Amino acid sequence: MFEAPNGYAIALTHLHTRESDGMVTPRQLIDGIDKAQQQFEVPIIGALTNHDTINGITEAMKVASCRGIRLMAGQEISMGRWPSKHVLAYWKGEPTSPIPHGRTPEWTIDAIKSSKGLVIPAHANGYGGLGSLTAKEIANLGNKGLLDGIETINGSNDRTEGLASTITELRQNRPLAVLGGSDSHYGEMDLLTSYTLFPGETVDDFFTAVSEGTTIPVIGERSMATPKDKVAQFLYSNVTLNVRRYVLKNL
Repeated sequence: MFEAPNGYAIALTHLHTRESDGMVTPRQLIDGIDKAQQQFEVPIIGALTNHDTINGITEAMKVASCRGIRLMAGQEISMGRWPSKHVLAYWKGEPTSPIPHGRTPEWTIDAIKSSKGLVIPAHANGYGGLGSLTAKEIANLGNKGLLDGIETINGSNDRTEGLASTITELRQNRPLAVLGGSDSHYGEMDLLTSYTLFPGETVDDFFTAVSEGTTIPVIGERSMATPKDKVAQFLYSNVTLNVRRYVLKNL
């Protein structure tokens, strides 16, 4: 399952910690990536993509550096008013401030591009458009040259078929990367439910692969998160985080 073509590495492009709605600390997340890399003997890079915050990235990068793990900074950004649309941003370096949420897709994407980031719609064409850009919206943005790729596999959900015509249309004019992201919330329990293969092994190589459209999305293993884990995550995401965000103002 985790065999990669010769010269390819694994990118874990959609990871959350307790700074947003994940259930692990940055250190625990890096522990999981380190364990997977040693077990499968394939180079792995990760992207920390907490919702509407870059909190936790500095700590994660320090731990990753000590472990010899390659980590790139990221953010999952909510665009527009509820029901917002989510887009993933990736940077080679650590950003100094998060991209504000609640702005229009065009404003948000321009802000990402201005900071030299990559733009990838998260869980594309999923959830009936709740939290996700639809195929039509992706085509509209992509035809304007505003997207670098599409997350076609999210967790165990493969939406490639529903996006096939959109991908074909957008690839007529320029390369378009397709990615698989685990959308991990539980660390090593769901770290590899889906992932992206790319030629090379560094963050620079990943950026090049996205720009050239040479990434390969892959469905991985089943999540080991239990119903009890999922209930705890739901309560943390919908109760604890809201208290921290709106009452304590520490997010």
